[in-house]
Amino acid sequence: MIGLAVGDALGAPLEGSSPRIAADAAVSGLEMCGGGFWAPGEWTDDTAMALALAGSISAHGLLDTADLAARYIRWANEDGKGIGGTTAAALIGARGADDARERARLTHERTGQTAGNGTVMRATPIAIAAATAEQAALAAREDARLTHLDPAAGSASAALCAALHALAAGADPIRAAAEQVDRATDLSQEAGAASGPQPPPRDATERLIAALSAAASGKERALAELAAGPEAATCWTTLAVALRALSRDGYEEGVGWAIGLGGDTDTNAAVAGALLGCRGGFEEIPDRWLGRLDGRELLERAAASLGEPEVRAAGGVIVERTSGGEARGRIAIVHRPRYDDWSLPKGKLKEGEGWTEAALREVAEETGLQCAPREELAPARYFDSKGRRKLVRWWKMEPIDGGFEASDEVDELRWLPPSQALAAVDYEHDRELIRGLEASE
Repeated sequence: MIGLAVGDALGAPLEGSSPRIAADAAVSGLEMCGGGFWAPGEWTDDTAMALALAGSISAHGLLDTADLAARYIRWANEDGKGIGGTTAAALIGARGADDARERARLTHERTGQTAGNGTVMRATPIAIAAATAEQAALAAREDARLTHLDPAAGSASAALCAALHALAAGADPIRAAAEQVDRATDLSQEAGAASGPQPPPRDATERLIAALSAAASGKERALAELAAGPEAATCWTTLAVALRALSRDGYEEGVGWAIGLGGDTDTNAAVAGALLGCRGGFEEIPDRWLGRLDGRELLERAAASLGEPEVRAAGGVIVERTSGGEARGRIAIVHRPRYDDWSLPKGKLKEGEGWTEAALREVAEETGLQCAPREELAPARYFDSKGRRKLVRWWKMEPIDGGFEASDEVDELRWLPPSQALAAVDYEHDRELIRGLEASE
């Protein structure tokens, strides 16, 4: 997030510049000097929309399009500084997610040109929050459809997420991006074949594939022509330029190269900055830029909210014992009428509460049993029904007192052998715990 915002703020004063002017500025040494509509250190719509996306993910998970659209629409109508034409057409005056998508569709029908870089510029928070590249790809395409109907825009956003995940894993980011686009194209063609004759792939998708190929093969003259020409603000130009910036040594050189090509300098540098920041880390960004960056604390909080588990919970796998203390092997599962599901007892931590304390409290509240914790079991990490990242720590427990009483939260408790409990519970992460318990006993 910080890398994105720094690149955005550096490129903003030079947006629309010729390659000569932009290159001269880059060679002279870029500073947070501001210019035109932008104050020193001020970022543009690129970062503003990324922050709106980050805020929605932090509050509602990956991805609540109703909340996200409301945030985008509010920003577009109340601020909207620097907003692009395609994005403005979808958001200004829109009444919600469905209305925004309909406006995006009408814009595409009218112009045929909705493959701009207005989605790839804001997609970084999705990559940070998503557990996998595929999960990020699905969310990125869904986000893109709120403003840009052309599938190429969504593919570019998904490809950026794939590249960011590849960088974090030490893999090739350009290959990951290209494979994401190729995979989506293959799936689209398969779906088309199943439904009958289809038109050839959209020109924008073909151009995206060609631009990624140019980035991979080091055809920088072709990328420079894209950046300075009529395709300057397209999703394929921005993504390809940003990925090629990774061939430079360090954040400063990479962002400087992207800006030096001219054209849509703020967006190219924002996406390049996100990639370079992911690769090199916070320490590669020069202090003289960080010191003048607008809203740095806000950006850091947004990044932190995406990088940590949003929901922390704890629970117990309760093993029934006979009056003589001998283990019978049966475990307790509970039914929650609110969700109509069967699960192991667990719940979220309260503020200031320890993990074991929370596990014992939640077990007591859901089962009525006072238990003694034994060994800690493997934690579970997954996305909950709202798309929020969730971490649950588990303990094997023995009941020592109490008894079950039905409540609005839990209306039934069953003691089942592990084999039957496996079939009864509704969630795979619960089944994994039960299998692990069987293997250890």
